Amino acid sequence: MNILLRMFSFKRIYGDGTEIYIKSKDIKLDIQELMTITNRDYEYLHPDKDTNFCFIKFSTAARAAEIYDILKQRDDLLIRIAYVRRNG
Repeated sequence: MNILLRMFSFKRIYGDGTEIYIKSKDIKLDIQELMTITNRDYEYLHPDKDTNFCFIKFSTAARAAEIYDILKQRDDLLIRIAYVRRNG
């Protein structure tokens, strides 16, 4: 499945762990390719066909940082990482 990843300007936080937000300059990224890059090591991956937005959540900041390092080498992707802490 190909999904077009576009610029976004909002932030969603779910639970604890690390969330990584991916945006691009209107390029298509194969979700299978993304799964291969991450080695399917994520809590969940949610490509939203309606908003052309892809959201990936990792259980640890270290794992998200590893994936960030891989993806930031691609010229067509801009990546933002948000760290989330559980309250209480």
